Parts: sequence; structure tokens; C-alpha cells
Amino acid sequence: MQLKDIRTVKDLASKRVLVRVDFNVPLRPMNGGYEVDPHGDWRITRSLPTITYLMAQGAVVVLLTHVGRPKGIVREELRVRPIAHCLSALLNEQHIPNEVMWTNFERGAVPPSLERGKRTALLLCAPDCVGTATEEVIDHARPGDLVLLENVRFHPEEEANDAEFARSLAHSVDYFVNDQFSASHRKHASVSAITALAPSFAGALLIDEVAHLSALVDNPAHPFTLILGGVKLETKLPIIKNMLPRVDALYIGGAAANTILSYQGKPVGLSMTVKGFEEAFSYPGWGKVHLPVDVTVAQDAKGRGLRHCSVDEVRHDEYIYDIGPQTVQAMIASASRARLTVWNGPLGYFEVPQFARSSIELAKNLVTTPSFTVIGGGDTLDLVDQAGVRDRFGFVSTGGGAMLSFLSGEILPGLEPLIVHT
Repeated sequence: MQLKDIRTVKDLASKRVLVRVDFNVPLRPMNGGYEVDPHGDWRITRSLPTITYLMAQGAVVVLLTHVGRPKGIVREELRVRPIAHCLSALLNEQHIPNEVMWTNFERGAVPPSLERGKRTALLLCAPDCVGTATEEVIDHARPGDLVLLENVRFHPEEEANDAEFARSLAHSVDYFVNDQFSASHRKHASVSAITALAPSFAGALLIDEVAHLSALVDNPAHPFTLILGGVKLETKLPIIKNMLPRVDALYIGGAAANTILSYQGKPVGLSMTVKGFEEAFSYPGWGKVHLPVDVTVAQDAKGRGLRHCSVDEVRHDEYIYDIGPQTVQAMIASASRARLTVWNGPLGYFEVPQFARSSIELAKNLVTTPSFTVIGGGDTLDLVDQAGVRDRFGFVSTGGGAMLSFLSGEILPGLEPLIVHT
């Protein structure tokens, strides 16, 4: 899949370029306000190549992101102001030609022109993502400056893919660039509807994501091991069906595995299961699927009566909270034999540390194998961060649901308008 690349556009000088980024980073309280959690700033770093390229071309770079799930209302703890601080610091660490100076516009008031040296660029923080006050901020920016718009999900029209809202977003810009993958499976105004209202292109991050994930579907290396975790089997079935013909081994963990084990007549105790998806057994290649052979069980999430046992030995009053050590070792052994390994989704109830052990053990061992390893999903990335090995994976996708949708064979709404048709 080839996407239209913003870097092919000639003469971006003085053009206003709206860049949809993924700055959905964890924020933590600090001194009465908020700051970006240092473990989460990697999402911002991944967008820097596109941002610095556009700055160097002399464009006015207007950045748009979502943060959290405010559900269409303003929530102070989800404002972008802390992200502006972090972004300016990261840009200055890149030693770009122009030093970046952050400034905030309170209540939409545009301050008088600042005395700036030739090597200073402004990062302007707008009061909203649409409206007259925001347009005044963009008007104040000069070539090479940045404008960070307020959280787009403060507006309910965003998730409704509202065309008029998208028109407001595109009103004062010359180009639109999608440089995020994580929300590209969403039909949202800043991802989908806007592409009909401005010349639209992909940024470096999105192009890199699509290149890596396309290779998994179109021309994967073999042997190829795919490991899927998570809670809902129904969300995994499309990727299982699409990838089974392409993989050599597919391991399933998490609560999704409990449902399949129950279909096979295995005892799952009090574990949550879902009926109605037995069709999976008829998928071509189902013989490549590997389910847990042992599990970690307990009588409650506090770990009362915690023990490891065979999948045939789960008692009626127990919950399956994690896969067992034999299953983890089987996954590691398969990855050690593979040339390519892909992992998406936690293998257990990872929110409780004692049930995150199998996922952390897998993460630590995957990076020691000769296999090229690809991971994705917010929960998976949290786990590899706990293991301290994120930087040692071959490729880390910024998408969770988007990665699953892409590997399921879907054409994502955020990608479709950007595809080069030959």
C-alpha cells in the first residue's frame, strides 16, 4: 500500500499545514497542574520527523491531537498545555536550526508580536481547535512556527465524523497531513471527513507504520509466529481468520483463550466466557492455533488460593487470571525458531501485578530471540515498559485497535483517501 507523501509536495514555504498527530500521552498531576509522564513521551517523539521536516520547509505547522476520552466535554486534566511544554523540550533536544520557544494564549487573546531572533520559532498553544480565537492564533504564526490546537475530542462532533466540524478544522489551512496511525481506524472528523475538504497526505510516521504492517500481510518472513492476547475473542476473530493462512503458528492467551477452551469442553471455573463464536474452529488453518496448556488460577483477583495448573484441572470456584509458565515457554520457543514474531494483547489480567508475570516474562524473552519482533497495543506497550525492553523490539506500532484492524485486512478510514492508486 503506497500513500501520498507530504514530502513530495513542492514549495511548502508559508503554507499552513494541519497535521493530525497522536499526542494521546499519559498526564500526571504536578504542582497543581499536569505534566507528561516521561514514560509516555515516545508517542510525541515518533511525530518529530514530520514536524521538523515541515518546519524546515518554512510551513506554518498546525498540530491537532486527541487526549484521552473526554466524551465531548472539556476536562481540565486532558488539556494539551502540558504536551506543549514536553513538545518544545523534545524539539530543542533535536538541535533543530531554530530554537523553539513555547507560549500560551490565555482566553484566546493574541499577545503583541514577540521580539524573536532569526533562530527562534514559536510554539503557540491555541485556546481551542476551531473558532475565531484559534484562527487568530494561526494568523499570528509565521513560517517555521508551530501551533498546537486544543484537544479535538472536547467537541462531540469529532467522534460523530461531522462534516461541518471538519470544515471548521480545515478552514484556514492549505494542506492536511495524517501523521498518526492509532486512530486511523476511526471514522472521526479529524481523521476521515477532513480529507474531503483539503489536499490530504500522509506523514512519515504513518508511512512507516503502513510499510511495516503491510509487510506482515503481503510478504511475511517465515517461520512466522503470531501471539494474540486480550479480553474479547470477538475482536480477535477477524485477525485470526485473515492471518491464519499467513502464519506458521498462532498462540492465543488472555480471556479470549478462556472462551475457546470452554468451547473445547475444558473447565474454566468462574472465568468469563462468550458463546456464539464457535465458527472459529472452521477457519482454514485452525490446526496452527495453540491454546494454553497450563494457567494461573485463583479464587479472587487478590490472589487467594493462587496456583498453576493444567487447563484440565481448573476448579469450579476458580478464575483463570493468566496463562501458565509452560505456555509462556512454548511461546518463547516458537519465537526462537521464527524469523518473524508479532505480539498484540496482554496474556493475563495484567492490571494486577501478580497476573502480569507471563506477559512480562514473554516481553523480556522475545527481545533475546533472533526473530524480528513487532508489537502493538496500548496495554502491550505498558507491559513491555514494565519489563524495560520497549526499545529492543524490532518495530513498535503506535496502534492497538488500528493494528488489529489493519492485520484483519480492513481498509482503514484514515488511510483510504491517502492511497495512491496506480
